[in-house]
This record gives sequence, C-alpha cells and structure tokens, in this order.
Amino acid sequence: MATLHEKVRLCMPTRLTSCAWLSTSVRLLGPMVATDCTSPQLVLFELTVDTTLKAVIELHASAAERGVEEYVPLRLVLGGVDETFELGASSAPSSLVFTELTRRAGSLLVCLETVAAHERLPRLVAWVAALRDLFSAACHHCGRMLAAVGTNPAHLLPPVVRTVDLEPYHPRCYESCFGLRDVAYDWCTNAQTIK
Repeated sequence: MATLHEKVRLCMPTRLTSCAWLSTSVRLLGPMVATDCTSPQLVLFELTVDTTLKAVIELHASAAERGVEEYVPLRLVLGGVDETFELGASSAPSSLVFTELTRRAGSLLVCLETVAAHERLPRLVAWVAALRDLFSAACHHCGRMLAAVGTNPAHLLPPVVRTVDLEPYHPRCYESCFGLRDVAYDWCTNAQTIK
C-alpha cells in the first residue's frame, strides 16, 4: 500500500518527479471535523524549488473520480525556502514578491476548479516549478530583472508572471503584450506543457 507521500507524488507531473532541484514533503494536517462532520482529511504538501522558494499547499482528499482517491489543492502560500509557515497554507506571505505570487496562485486555484480533480495538483506543481528562475530571469518583454509595481517606485518585483511556455514577464509587461488575458486560464487549458 502506498504511503501518503507516494500517493501525492503520483499526482505530480511526470517530468518533474525526478528533478534534483525539486523536493517535496508531505505531512498530515489531521482529520478536520466541520459542524456537519463531513470535511475530508487535509494534508500539507511542501514543495521546495531549488534555493528559490517554498510552496505550502493544503490538499484535501476529494471523492474518487476514477476509483482512486484524489488529492486536490485547496489553498497555498509561497515564501522563501527558510521560512516557517506556522499556520500552514493559511500563513501570510513575508514579502511583496511572495504576496504577489500567492495572489496569482489563488487566481490559478480558482481557475483550476474547472479542471478534473486528477489534473489540478499536477498543473499547480508545474506552475510553482516554473518559478525556478524567479530571481535570475529577465522579463521576456522589457529585458529587466526588476520593475516598479503600482505608483510606488520603491516597490520592485522580478518577473512574477510565467506563461505556459515558461517565459517570465513583469505584470505590466504581460498586460502590454497580452492585454487582459488571464495567464491562469492558459495554465488550466494548455495540458501539453504540463505533462
């Protein structure tokens, strides 16, 4: 019988399961009991991407779609690799960069609700893994590493947007290239780059 960690790793994209720069750990958050006593078991899945970032993803066991128990992402938080997330995936991000990434991840989670349960975690893991070069890649549009966010020139961000082609963009650069097209939608609909 497979361990909890093995079950969750089986949900990951095949091309990422053997990457040396991607490490995972899984721990039981515990059986959560709601007032109606029907809440599923929750699991914390920690994904560390090289020395760049860590994602804590809260998973819950959903009803079996294909006769197999599926773990689907419920919420997540992104932060530095040395951060401790006392509240699990409900923790607040520590910086502007990780706040922006956690916000974008939330948009992706909403979009993933339209995808079959067994495809949600692989797409989310692929999106997080695409951030491997977060602090080393220049924007595909402007060629800069940092760009101002909003009206405060002191608020600088690296290219936090990743297309399914893994091209990095600053939020404003992405908007000037693609308009209001939601990149989360592309991560939900373009399965060929996820496998």
